[in-house]
Amino acid sequence: MKVELITIGTEILMGDILNTNAQFLSRQCLQLGLGVFYQTTIGDNYERIYNAFQLASQRSDLIIITGGLGPTEDDLTKEVFADFLGETLEVCDIQHEKNIQYFENKGREMAPNNIRQAYTISNGTTLINQVGLACGLIYTSERTQGRTDYVVLPGPPAELEAMFLNQVVPFIKNEILKSESMVIQSRYYHLYDIGESAIAKQIETLITAQTNPTIALYAKNNMVTIRVTANACNDKECDIILSRMEQRLQETLYSPWIGEGEDFTIEQYIIHRCQSLGYTLSAAESLTGGLVQAKLTSIPGASQVVRGGYVTYQTPMKTQLLGVPEQTIQQYSVVSHEVAQSMAEKLRERTHSTIAISLTGVAGPNRLADQSPGTVYIGIAFKDQPVISKVYHFPAPNRNAVRNRSVNEVMRLLYNLIK
Repeated sequence: MKVELITIGTEILMGDILNTNAQFLSRQCLQLGLGVFYQTTIGDNYERIYNAFQLASQRSDLIIITGGLGPTEDDLTKEVFADFLGETLEVCDIQHEKNIQYFENKGREMAPNNIRQAYTISNGTTLINQVGLACGLIYTSERTQGRTDYVVLPGPPAELEAMFLNQVVPFIKNEILKSESMVIQSRYYHLYDIGESAIAKQIETLITAQTNPTIALYAKNNMVTIRVTANACNDKECDIILSRMEQRLQETLYSPWIGEGEDFTIEQYIIHRCQSLGYTLSAAESLTGGLVQAKLTSIPGASQVVRGGYVTYQTPMKTQLLGVPEQTIQQYSVVSHEVAQSMAEKLRERTHSTIAISLTGVAGPNRLADQSPGTVYIGIAFKDQPVISKVYHFPAPNRNAVRNRSVNEVMRLLYNLIK
């Protein structure tokens, strides 16, 4: 079965927003054992949208259409879709009444054009929007070469995800997959602080000989992910194929992976590893403005590990909140080994944590303390060992690039400290 995703919205083509819906839907389809063969993004233009529907109907079996369901004149998806199918739009009374109630609860009058969000097709299945205002729909078209199923979803991610998981997934399982004999499953293995090319070399024989399952490598932020994907007639057979390859990977790789699962992160490893060791963490941040603590505390169970920290963005705060001596700052400058070490040492004294991390640096675009943008010092106070610091000179295309590289380097330092 071939799945095609069609995303509608000029704002996506212009780069104003990121198309996270396509990523979500592709992952969900993979979990259902469906392969996405095509992804198309189109602006709010009647002719181009119509042509995209026509092309998709000729090459795909399940077509998922997102966006363009709003109340304005440039929200054309349902209008074009109805014309393409030769159907007529009508108002879904349930969605319309729900929308009227929404505006009444807000103490506002519903504008006449909001009725467009309740449009549906009588010969389809209407998907009531429980999160927003625009209903979706499912339409099945029988053709000589087989059936084509269309799913139309709103663009806002929260609305799309709720509608897809609660209404579309049951439809796919009950109406589409019941006649399908192929199951697709993937497993994900994550290695850290090792290059993609090094891992590729280690498992070169497995990659060269791959048929079923297939192997793919992805690298991001010091993490390399090995994705293994198998297809079989049922879940049990898939599991057997994947388990065999897992055993071969364990035998072939020089070092074990640190985590499994599609969404595993290095922060998960750090939190769980510290829990097992009984370690606690704290952070004093300047240029990163709390990003390190935000990353770590996004992991469930972080409260057992992260004791707290400080954001000492302005120079006086490093003295007032942490107790860094003014003389140290005046003598060595605020962006220096000495200040980074003092920040980490004072932080550990205040929080009594096992590991205290500090960051001070220049995010840019201007120089600071005679240091170039991208210059970052990271201090580490670990147990009763001597406090150390490291300096980095990151490329500085923009402020956020430097800040994010700094956070990634903190995670790498923590990993190597506790692994």
